[in-house]
Amino acid sequence: MQHWSSWPVDYDDILKRALSSGYSIGQQGDSARGRFVYLWNEGHPGTVIEMAHMTEARRRIFDGIRTAAIGWDATDPIRRTWPS
Repeated sequence: MQHWSSWPVDYDDILKRALSSGYSIGQQGDSARGRFVYLWNEGHPGTVIEMAHMTEARRRIFDGIRTAAIGWDATDPIRRTWPS
């Protein structure tokens, strides 16, 4: 497994728990959609755990993706903009 991701609402609590459990920060940052972090753990070399704060902006994007997927007939598969 190379990497997996989660989007918790309680970002700070989960990050503190991960760090106290032996994970370390490989990279972190902030974007227009919210904070994110990539965590390493030597117990499973090569695996990266991505975590991004579930902000309202991200929730709108995921809701837009879900709405677009409902009833999709496989036409127009390429989207060039984020859902609004």
